[in-house]
Amino acid sequence: MGRLARMQASFDWDDLRYLLAAEETGSFAAAARRLRVDQATVGRRLRALQEAIGIPLLERTPGRISLTEAGRRALHAAQEMDRAALHLDRTVQAGISEVTGLLRIAATEVVASRILAPRLAQLTSRHPGLTVELHGSNQTMSLTRREADIAVRLHRPVEPAVAARRVGTLGFALYVSRDYLRRQGPPDATLRGHDLLGYDRSLAASSEALGWVDELPGARVVLRSNGAFSVLAATSAGLGVGLLPCFLADPEPDLVRALPQLRTREIWLAVHGDLRRSARTRVGLDFVADVLSAEGPRLRGDLPRPAGPPAGRSVARTRADVG
Repeated sequence: MGRLARMQASFDWDDLRYLLAAEETGSFAAAARRLRVDQATVGRRLRALQEAIGIPLLERTPGRISLTEAGRRALHAAQEMDRAALHLDRTVQAGISEVTGLLRIAATEVVASRILAPRLAQLTSRHPGLTVELHGSNQTMSLTRREADIAVRLHRPVEPAVAARRVGTLGFALYVSRDYLRRQGPPDATLRGHDLLGYDRSLAASSEALGWVDELPGARVVLRSNGAFSVLAATSAGLGVGLLPCFLADPEPDLVRALPQLRTREIWLAVHGDLRRSARTRVGLDFVADVLSAEGPRLRGDLPRPAGPPAGRSVARTRADVG
């Protein structure tokens, strides 16, 4: 039996997915997380692929996987097959008229947990055949690769073939705990002499809102985090002035707005164009849009108009108390 015949007899096309994931993520461990398998499975499937082809495809270099020349050719074939398989999957899903099966929704961690998750019962009670997979992460889930069917983004999507519409505004403000306010006093507009709590460099660079604390040279950034829940906990503990989404911080009884100003980010609802005709996806889009519309004032950071200051209290203290 010739080499080509032996390869065709033993070659598993599915192994190319492991080559694609390993090259795109840079390591067996990261590929395993993407494919939702263990690291040993990735190594085993890639060894099987190389044995079937009969030529080394990978080179292990310090810190990253590298492809041989044969590996690059195999990768190109894997990419073509991946695009074709994903297009086939989206086309088949678009033709399903029943609202059943798996619906993947992606959003930031705080939007997923505090805005969408509490209302999911409304969706599943109307459509009992539906199973929802809710991804709450600050990492962007790919709609092209069907890591999600629907995505709530805080920036306008730019991927090819992705349809999106603006569905709201997310307000951010600077917050302090009442204990911090008693210890440090009300800050002025520059926050000079105060400690600030913000986001890591990559997140801060992604929007004017998240980079706000870096525009206050009179203050000192003492905490950077990759998530709003950590900033919320540190702010509540009195560590400093925290930059937070208003809908997350406003319900906290011990937090008040340090300044009246807001920064905002646009909220976008996105879906791959091939899936817009799917009944399941349309139901999901309508659900998410309705929830974001109903929660619009809270997401924007709108506050009830405060009453006048009670007798005997300073205006500065009252303003801090009501935000």
